Amino acid sequence: MDVNTADLETGEWKQSTTNDVARIVKVTDALDSYASADGMTASFDKPEYIRGFYDVVARLNNTEKPTSISIGGGNAESPELSRALFDYQLEVAKVVAGDEEALRKRPLLGGGFWGMSPLQFHGLYVERALKLAELGFPSFVGSMTQAGATAPVTLSGILAVTNAEILGGLSIIQLLYPGTQMSVSYLPAAFDMKHGQWAAGAPEEALLSAAAVEIARHYGLASEAMGLVTSAKMPGPQACYEKVMSSIL
Repeated sequence: MDVNTADLETGEWKQSTTNDVARIVKVTDALDSYASADGMTASFDKPEYIRGFYDVVARLNNTEKPTSISIGGGNAESPELSRALFDYQLEVAKVVAGDEEALRKRPLLGGGFWGMSPLQFHGLYVERALKLAELGFPSFVGSMTQAGATAPVTLSGILAVTNAEILGGLSIIQLLYPGTQMSVSYLPAAFDMKHGQWAAGAPEEALLSAAAVEIARHYGLASEAMGLVTSAKMPGPQACYEKVMSSIL
């Protein structure tokens, strides 16, 4: 999947590059409302299997805020290459911070892993999240279940599976590295069975997001949830209605 960026000077839509990552992260670096800085796009001018590495380097070079490490990678990567690229990112962060001790005191990178719904985790990604926790970096656990596809179709059912994945991931990190700073991403999704796609603007999506926030609040967890989303294919009344209603809930 490619991500396009609008050229502010020409108005042209083009495939995103490493330079776009760097330019966008400068904006997030300057905004006080952003606690961390990410590039919001990717280096599609680089080979898929090393794209994440270039993204992280571009972000570290253009922000003083923490940013996210590339836990995953391209489909073409081997586990050995993937581990090496992960370690290279840590080495770059050490250089930026000064040394490993300075990096531990001021973590420049954070990362975590997502559930492979239903009720699975990718071992390689868990391994990397544990490495970050060992260094004292903050971590997160996320779940992106889809009703009727990778989780039960009922709202209560999908919330139960989502919560099980989140709690399972939290337990893995906290059992091995108690006290690790954690956040969670409850992102259960409504699913359009007819067209085989995410139903972003469906009423169920807004209800799931509201319920997910309440679950995270019950556990006292810093959380991320879906909002301001729409199924519309272009700007217009549908996009406005769906985004407003999902935000109100």
